[in-house]
Amino acid sequence: MFAQKIARPVSRYALIRVAVAAALLLPLFGALAFAAAPASAADCRLYHTVQRGETLYKIGRKYDLLWTTIAQANNLKDGNKIYAGQVLCIPAAAGATVTPTATPKPTSTPAPERISFARGAVSGTAQGTVTAPDRKTYVLRALKGQQMTVEVISKDSKVNFAVQGVSDGQPLKRLENESRKWTGSLPADQDYLITVAVPSGSLAYTLVVTIVTP
Repeated sequence: MFAQKIARPVSRYALIRVAVAAALLLPLFGALAFAAAPASAADCRLYHTVQRGETLYKIGRKYDLLWTTIAQANNLKDGNKIYAGQVLCIPAAAGATVTPTATPKPTSTPAPERISFARGAVSGTAQGTVTAPDRKTYVLRALKGQQMTVEVISKDSKVNFAVQGVSDGQPLKRLENESRKWTGSLPADQDYLITVAVPSGSLAYTLVVTIVTP
């Protein structure tokens, strides 16, 4: 006759071990569920390139989203590990309708007009009308060490200009410089580009360029 097996009571220590194991496994299961459903391209209303110093929290505030929503859409297990230059999917907010972003109208910059001086002359003049945001460009040849003076004349002095070397790309006067007359020594034998612009509206102008050899 076989002896009947008697079930042993579960010890308190065994119960504690089971509870600890469950607590350790829960985050793992959560991470797996979190990573299981990254957003598809169709779910992204736009893409954001991470800038230096940005965090998911800051990016979320910019797009009125929780940082966890952005993390989940990009399959990020650690929201603190993003880097400058990383491209993130910005998902549409719940219930929101994705509206296509309008393509901005490009600034029109036609081929530069070459300024030529009359034989024996040291200056030349160009006249035209510029309409924002378009720009007018001019080009002329000059030599290293020559002194160039550029002046633009317009109503209320609203039209401005920039000067830069064509070959070396060196800016000599930027549009941020509000002076309507500039004089400088040229750094190289090359063509020089003059860009004429107006902040708003449409204005006529006269451009005067003088080049002398010291």
